Amino acid sequence: MADIVQLVENGVKKFVKTHVQAVEGLESLIAEKTKREFIMFKADGADLNSGISNRATTLSKASSLVKENGGWIDILSDGTYHFTLSAQVSGLAGGWRSIYPIFERSETSIEGVITMPQTASNGVLYSSGFYELRKGDRFIVVSNGSSACKVQSIAGVMEKIG
Repeated sequence: MADIVQLVENGVKKFVKTHVQAVEGLESLIAEKTKREFIMFKADGADLNSGISNRATTLSKASSLVKENGGWIDILSDGTYHFTLSAQVSGLAGGWRSIYPIFERSETSIEGVITMPQTASNGVLYSSGFYELRKGDRFIVVSNGSSACKVQSIAGVMEKIG
């Protein structure tokens, strides 16, 4: 095994970059493992009636992992995804509201771990969860509640983590 040589330049110790370059493919492996792609999406924020309703969901920018499809978002790559969703609501007099993503898979149900959607009468709603998704799955944001309310915004972010 070769000795590690440390250079000194103007009194500052420096390591030789060729030690990293000596491992074939290491730089590209490090770049690939540290690359993170966040996918931001938003949902129709029109005022909500009581009961369950799908909210048209759109991407904030293009992504190689997902694409828009008629109000739904299609998954283009297998993996574990982390979702975070928030909404600003007001005008709920004595009622409650939940806003969360639902997923569709043609042959089986979606498996995953999710924190229960937060419910609130007014203010910010928040939910977060991890899902094992496959190419061809799709999701849409859903609203459920006991009474009508005003919605200022519904937004989310997802990240493929595995």
